[in-house]
Amino acid sequence: MVQFIFPSILENLYMYEVAGWEVYGTEIIIASVALAIFGYLNVRGGVFSGRVQFIFCITMIAGVLLITFLTGMQPNTGLGNISPNFPMDTTAVSAIVSIVAIAPWAFVGFDNVPQTAEEFNFSSKKAFGLIVFAIMSAVLVYSLMITATAMSAPWQRLSAANHIWGTGFAFEELLGNTGLIILVIALTMGIFTGLNGFIVSTSRLLFAMSRAKFIPKAFSKLHDKYETPYISIIFTVGVSMLAPWFGRQALNWVVDMSSIGVAIAYFYTCYTAFSLFKWKKGESFDSKFHIVSPLRKVLAGLGAMASIVFLGLLIVPGSPAYLEVQSRIALAIWIIMGIIFYLVKRKDYKKISSEEMGYLILGEEEISTESKKNEKNL
Repeated sequence: MVQFIFPSILENLYMYEVAGWEVYGTEIIIASVALAIFGYLNVRGGVFSGRVQFIFCITMIAGVLLITFLTGMQPNTGLGNISPNFPMDTTAVSAIVSIVAIAPWAFVGFDNVPQTAEEFNFSSKKAFGLIVFAIMSAVLVYSLMITATAMSAPWQRLSAANHIWGTGFAFEELLGNTGLIILVIALTMGIFTGLNGFIVSTSRLLFAMSRAKFIPKAFSKLHDKYETPYISIIFTVGVSMLAPWFGRQALNWVVDMSSIGVAIAYFYTCYTAFSLFKWKKGESFDSKFHIVSPLRKVLAGLGAMASIVFLGLLIVPGSPAYLEVQSRIALAIWIIMGIIFYLVKRKDYKKISSEEMGYLILGEEEISTESKKNEKNL
């Protein structure tokens, strides 16, 4: 976005080239400053960053709705520009599959809710409702932006031009500077919500892993004044600051690889739910953990199967969404690192009893509360 609007400013302090993408010092400075600001906001506390996040979300949604409305009001726009619905050089199924395969990554941000749930002062039922509402809102925002872009001009011409930011070019050409300003504000808010949300969730994940003795104790240390896991936040921001140094193409390989992790996480979550939900009470039924709910068990099973399909689309050769060789190499390196980490820590894990591990991860009060909720549901 910045490169589209201020190319003369951004393309300064040329450093080197990675996989055909030129890396500029100005890009690195802008990204680092943004990360530092949101790191500071998160150190200040979850309530403060949460209020800022709310403002960002409302502004983003309002901007997208306004852009869609203004686009639909123009005389040369309309659903006719969307036709044909699929590229002519491939089949409709292949076109759909290539998008469906990366869909889980597009919605990965919603795991922020459970990762930060420990700090909520309301019930898990309300949190579940918020997750569903957030996903529905995201579907609407994604769909409106895609539809508005496609309506602005014949998509074949827009796609063939290969602009650095096709959406920005389309709205600037259609609505002038006013449309571009609205779009930039909406997109900036989307970027900020991503930066803020992922710093929150990643730091809390590191905090929980540290408390469970998976990583050093320092990551679970709280700030004396703000009571936030400031070391985890600083570490998260520091690692993120390395990303701009590798260029956009290298980042795309990592992003594509991360879709594998998302699919696995979805499968693990759905399979866990499938195991906890029971068709009926039987010999293996434990009232502390299990709930009789055939419908939920079916939904969890469908979720697990869908996750396997997503995974297959990414790793099965010949699939329209098959990962590039660079992404597969990055995935192999990530897996090897995980195996080494596990082997080093395995002896320590075996010394911890299941009761102690449950306490370290959830806390004694949380376990008791969860058991009472399950009993109440029964």
